[in-house]
Amino acid sequence: MAVRERGTGRVSQNDEDFWKIVEPLGSKRKQRRAARKLRTGRKKPRTSRIAVVVAVVAVLAGAGLAVSWVTDTITAAHATTPAAAAIPKVTPAANRVFGPFEGTPAEKFAEGANAIVLPKGVKTGAWSADEVSHDLGTVKSALIASHLDHRVLVSGDFAGFLALLAPDSRAESKKRLAEAKQALVVRVDAGATLAKDQPRLSGVTTVKATKDDDGRPILQITTNYVWAYPFQGQSIRPGERVVVVHDEIRWGFYQAEKVTRSSAGMWVNRSEDYKYNIDCGAANKGFIKPYTPMADPGPNPGTDLGDSAYDPTRSLDIRGGC
Repeated sequence: MAVRERGTGRVSQNDEDFWKIVEPLGSKRKQRRAARKLRTGRKKPRTSRIAVVVAVVAVLAGAGLAVSWVTDTITAAHATTPAAAAIPKVTPAANRVFGPFEGTPAEKFAEGANAIVLPKGVKTGAWSADEVSHDLGTVKSALIASHLDHRVLVSGDFAGFLALLAPDSRAESKKRLAEAKQALVVRVDAGATLAKDQPRLSGVTTVKATKDDDGRPILQITTNYVWAYPFQGQSIRPGERVVVVHDEIRWGFYQAEKVTRSSAGMWVNRSEDYKYNIDCGAANKGFIKPYTPMADPGPNPGTDLGDSAYDPTRSLDIRGGC
């Protein structure tokens, strides 16, 4: 099953301890474009509320800055790998047990936080090389907090992640993170248990200087990664106990001298994803859990993404599913 949604911390490398990350990471339409003055006397950017397809919209608004975070939810591809309709019945005598990633592209992925690839910090627009390096480090910490930290994955504790955001963005972000349809953090369904193996991932991080809708300069860091989460249980088919999350997140940083102190820091400008080999019931509640095929799956109403689900260069625009 695949579901599409829009919207440096320390990690133990020991398999037994990996899920026990201990230190906190980081110690409706377009609204009326009415000009407001910041405490510094600067103009507050307009905030947009956008609804597209089946949309859940989050607006990050603060006393000093407002940035739109769009969460667009589209279901896609109710399928296992290979396609459910093509899977023959397997008798117990014919069973072969596969390792969590065996037979999938994730076999060649790097593990955990070490797989988060950062470009070299170089001068970009008005941002110095040191500023870019600092902001890249903040983004890496945010990815670890939102995708790898046991406190988010299992406990639903977003404090470490929220602490990394600009103060003015936290209240609205906290509200949206509590909703089922968002594409920013990964949470595990209570009916499933992660394996001790570290998740594996592959992707890229890019940096550019651009402008927001008001023409204000912004350093945009875009992360595009495929995350493969292994779950406990036997796999008699490659990837049967792996949930794939492919997301692209745009993180934004404004020049500190151009906004109020409480608006300085990191914002989430946009996020979108799809989830593959996922249980529909869990997905509809905002959680991940592997899809379990029946002994006789019958016809498959969705599109089987197959190995392409693991490709970080694959389009996130898919249809069908739950």
